[in-house]
Amino acid sequence: TASGLQYKVLKSGTGPAASPSARVVATYTARLPHNGQELPPGTPLHRREKPTTPAYGAPALVPNRVMKGLAEALGLMRAGDAWELVVPPKLAYGAAGSGTAVPPNAILLWTVEVAEV
Repeated sequence: TASGLQYKVLKSGTGPAASPSARVVATYTARLPHNGQELPPGTPLHRREKPTTPAYGAPALVPNRVMKGLAEALGLMRAGDAWELVVPPKLAYGAAGSGTAVPPNAILLWTVEVAEV
């Protein structure tokens, strides 16, 4: 996309499209490309085994309340879609990183599947 987000469609869904304020139930993983390590529990938006709520307790993912890269992708997806994302630092944690889990200026690799919108 123009912002620098890259995505690959793994599966195309036929359900409703997400909007910036929609609640999206999704399974997802995020990992670092340099070592393949998944972000650990306690890192915002960490891996979930099944459609559920994220660690910070919101009822579901809401595109306008998550990091910019994930928000942009969710806004383009529909229920049933599965995508691989390459999220540049400016659309993720940026120069600050996220504690010891995500180093500064890290690219993140996401796999996201939208279960429902």
